Amino acid sequence: MLKVYESNKGIKQQYYTGNTKVLLKANTTRWNSIYTSYQSIISVKSHLIDIAERLHHTQEIQMSTEEWNMLDDMLFILEVFKIITDKIQKDSATLYHVWEAFRDMTTSILTPDRIKRYKTVEMLSYNWTSFAQDSISKRYTHNIANEAVKLVDVFTTSNNRIFLSSTVYDNTQKLLESSGVSIVKRCTDTTLDDHIIRDRIRSQYNRYQQTKEPFHMTPLESQSQSGNEYNDALSYWIRRNGLEDSKELSVIALAYLHINPSEASVERAFSRQKYVHTALRNRLHKETIDAMMFIKMNSSAMELIDDGMIDNIYSAESIYDTV
Repeated sequence: MLKVYESNKGIKQQYYTGNTKVLLKANTTRWNSIYTSYQSIISVKSHLIDIAERLHHTQEIQMSTEEWNMLDDMLFILEVFKIITDKIQKDSATLYHVWEAFRDMTTSILTPDRIKRYKTVEMLSYNWTSFAQDSISKRYTHNIANEAVKLVDVFTTSNNRIFLSSTVYDNTQKLLESSGVSIVKRCTDTTLDDHIIRDRIRSQYNRYQQTKEPFHMTPLESQSQSGNEYNDALSYWIRRNGLEDSKELSVIALAYLHINPSEASVERAFSRQKYVHTALRNRLHKETIDAMMFIKMNSSAMELIDDGMIDNIYSAESIYDTV
């Protein structure tokens, strides 16, 4: 249908008669462009139906009620993934949000009230439990190249660990031993040898799994839980950061809990730098550029300024590039 509206001049002319909304084609390199394309079609549904009725001989632009319902259902499904993608691509996102995405996808897809909202028989009768197991849980278990997300899953101290299996602790311990030493040496002033640090990490991780001191949750900590898993995990590990028997593991936990999972923020930084290091300011010192970019990027990452506000500023600035 979109190809016809794009290539047929007569139909295109009728489309833009009394209508200014653009039909968007999906980009094969960006999955969320499918969602945007579906949205653009739904937004002019009545207009498209009117054109199709007037040009009933043009089969390519005809859509049945069932097809419109299927389009609604597809948009409803993709909405979950769009919300999660937007969250993960924020400057303030962390590996915790990746684990949270797997959990939220599973719980959202399997919610009975959500399933009832589908309009087509195919979606109402679809085996969503099998889909969640095969396409989400299995992907979490097997398709993540490294164990970093699972390690963050372990470090988030809530008991609601729906994806953890008996082998996760063994796999994440290997990651701890391969990366933990360098994290401890970079983030602390330790003078211990590598093998001693590795032994301490292994010992502390075993005690953490068994919730032995100093890793057991105190009554005061249990009472002060905020309900925000990420903030509660940060508080938990910050409290143990200064203790002799937990400082190595707590440093590693805090490091992993702060890792940004996406390259989107890096690409965003390159885009924003052109407004700092312009042709008229090409003699700025490197230190000045670093400081200005630090403020621009971290003000939104620390949520001192809303992401949308910054994006609007840059959108406004970009006008001057095209005039």
